[in-house]
Formats: sequence, structure tokens, C-alpha cells
Amino acid sequence: MRCNSQRGLCLSQRSNERHRYTQNVFFLFKVSFLILFLRYPVTVLGPISQRSFLTRMRIQERTKILVDAADSIERKDRLQDATERLVAAIGMGSQYQFLGIVSKKSQDGQRLLYPFDHNDIL
Repeated sequence: MRCNSQRGLCLSQRSNERHRYTQNVFFLFKVSFLILFLRYPVTVLGPISQRSFLTRMRIQERTKILVDAADSIERKDRLQDATERLVAAIGMGSQYQFLGIVSKKSQDGQRLLYPFDHNDIL
């Protein structure tokens, strides 16, 4: 184990190995997607923010139905708080993104994949 007492940082050989493993996984993930996109004709939709995606999927209306059916005030508050957290402009609503991948064959003459629209095409 290596330690830097000035920074209060200790790195073990094990954590370095995990970090290398994670980098390898991300590299393989990127290469796999590159091969997929080169081999198959696809249309990429997005990315759009989680806030936009969930709003287009009518999360507020769905939450209202659940809140109306909730049996306690505590449950209602938890549902509303969770929904607000998911769509917060600062936080999860803007940090997480959604990406749609559609086969070009399935798209000929058809509507785009809901909730994506023509403005979301890359």
C-alpha cells in the first residue's frame, strides 16, 4: 500500500487493479458500440436529459395517480419528493441522459421512437 500523508490518500495495489479493469471494460464497451454502428444502419436519437424524457413520458400525471391512490400522507410526500428529485433541473434531471437507437429499416415511413422527436436526431 502506498500512502501520501500530506493528502491523506492511500492507494492499494488492489484499487489500482480495479481501476485498470474498469478502464478496460469502458474501452471494450466503446469498441462494441463502434462495431455495432458500423455494421448495422441505425439512427441515434438524443441524448435528451432525464428531465425531458420523463416529462415527455408524463411523469407528473403518473405521480398524481399514485399520490391520489396512496394510503398515507407520508407515502404521498415520498412519491412527490422522489418525482421532484428525478426531474430536478439541478441534479438528476440534468445529469442523466437518455439515448435512443433505432434500426433505419424500422424507421422508413414510420414515426420516430416515442418520446424522441425529429429535433433529437443526431
